[in-house]
Amino acid sequence: MLKRVLQLGLVLLMAAGLPAWATNYTNPYEMMQQVADKAFARLAEERSALEQDPDKVRVLIDEELLPYIDYKYAAYKVMGQQARLATREQRQAFTEQFKEYMLATFANAFNKYNDQTLEFAPEQPYQDAKIVAINVKLIEKQREPVDLQFKARKNKKGHWKVFDLVAEGISLLASQQAELGGLIRQNGIESVTAQLAERNRQGIVATTGQSQ
Repeated sequence: MLKRVLQLGLVLLMAAGLPAWATNYTNPYEMMQQVADKAFARLAEERSALEQDPDKVRVLIDEELLPYIDYKYAAYKVMGQQARLATREQRQAFTEQFKEYMLATFANAFNKYNDQTLEFAPEQPYQDAKIVAINVKLIEKQREPVDLQFKARKNKKGHWKVFDLVAEGISLLASQQAELGGLIRQNGIESVTAQLAERNRQGIVATTGQSQ
């Protein structure tokens, strides 16, 4: 159940329905509301095209996901103190593979969408905050509502991006920190980067049915 909820939450992050160059949000709640307004309608509308041409999944993710996900911040949180011990090239390599790992996970979530809706909690003061938690309920027919929390961070330019999803009290980022961060400490960052690269290759195959 939790895995399914996380996947459905990731669907919301992926399909903001806005081109990458259109909006830099200075209001985190507006950002998430825009996602809620357009994501599910767009996914339903494009379902047939995505199924017929799986390559479009990656194109859509590249265009719609990256502007709203702070994958670099998430990658450094996963590396933790080990980032200081790594070279610049090692950090860059890990960050790139971590981004691809997230994108492959998000692409798989497209297959989990099935007519869900969201209810947003009232907006809270955020003007002096650097990180905010945006609470929503995932509503699905014949199921109990599920509490989700999207964590967003304001970057140096004053724009908000999402870096974590918490479902039923479990943080996606914290789970990645425990798994990948622990492996980095045990085996080194280059080993984990190589493992991520292999996961990404397999993830793309599993998602699109194509070989690399």
